[in-house]
Amino acid sequence: MFKKNIINLYGDFGQNWLSSIPELITKIEKLWNLSNLQIIPNLSYNYVANCEQNNQPVILKLFFDINNLQAELNALNAFAGNGCVKLINHDIKHKALLLQKIVPGISLKTFFPDQDEQAVKIISDVIQNLQSSAAPGQKKFPNIYDSLKILDKSWNLPEQYLVKARKLSEKLVATNSKQVLLHGDLHHENILLNDKNKWVAIDPKGVIGALSLEPATAICNPIPELLEFSNAKNIIQKRIYLFAQYLNLDSKEIFDWSYVQAVLCACWSIEDNIDAIYFVKFLEILESINF
Repeated sequence: MFKKNIINLYGDFGQNWLSSIPELITKIEKLWNLSNLQIIPNLSYNYVANCEQNNQPVILKLFFDINNLQAELNALNAFAGNGCVKLINHDIKHKALLLQKIVPGISLKTFFPDQDEQAVKIISDVIQNLQSSAAPGQKKFPNIYDSLKILDKSWNLPEQYLVKARKLSEKLVATNSKQVLLHGDLHHENILLNDKNKWVAIDPKGVIGALSLEPATAICNPIPELLEFSNAKNIIQKRIYLFAQYLNLDSKEIFDWSYVQAVLCACWSIEDNIDAIYFVKFLEILESINF
C-alpha cells in the first residue's frame, strides 16, 4: 500500500524516491548513529522504522513531501512534548525526522468498542495537553480555511453532501471561533500509551483551526471498524456530546465540523485515487442525527 500510495500521488518522482530509500537510510544511520533498523508494517505515505540510537529505542521517519515534513516539524516544535511525541533530531536535506519511541506504545484503538467513552475522555485530555503549549506563530502552519476551497470543485460524490458542507463551512467561518494550533489527525491509532502511563499523540499534521474541529477525526474512527457496528449512530452521537462536555465546546459546532471534515476526507480520497465509500456511509449516518 505504501509504494502504491507514493506512486499514485507522485508518479515517477515517487518511484525514484522509493528507489533511493536504501541509500538514504545508509546515510542517516551514519549521521545519527542508528542501528537495528526495522521497518514498521502498514505504512501509508511516509517511511517509518523502529531503530536504536545509543541503545535507546527511537523512530526514524522519512518524507517524500518537504512541505509535510516541515509542517510536522513545526508542530512537534510548537507542542514541545506536551501531549505529543518528542522530536530528537531532524535533517531537512534528507527529509528525515528522528523521534522518541513511545513504549509500550499501546494504541487507543484497543479501547474500541468496549471502552469507547473512556477513549473519548483520553482523547479530550490529549487535546487539552496539546493546547497547553505556547501559542505558535500561525504563519508557519496551513489553515483549515484554505482546505475548504476544495469543496467548490466538482466531485463524484452525492451533491447534497457537497452543498451542505459548503453551507456549514460558510457558517463556521462566519462564527469566527478562536483559532489555535491543532494536531490535525488525532485518531485512535495516533494516540499511544507511554511508560509513564500517559497517552501521547504522534504524527501531528499541524493545522490552524477552531478547537471544535480537533475531535472530528476521532469521531469518524476507527476506519472501517466503526461503521461495521449496527449502533454506529449512537456511538457517534454519544462521542459528540462527550467531547462537548469534556472540552467545554458547543456540540452543534463539533457536529458541523465533523460533517465538513468527512466531506473533505471524501474529496481527498478521490483526489488520491482512493475509494471514498467509507466517508459517504459516515455522512449518511450524520444525516440521520439532529443537533
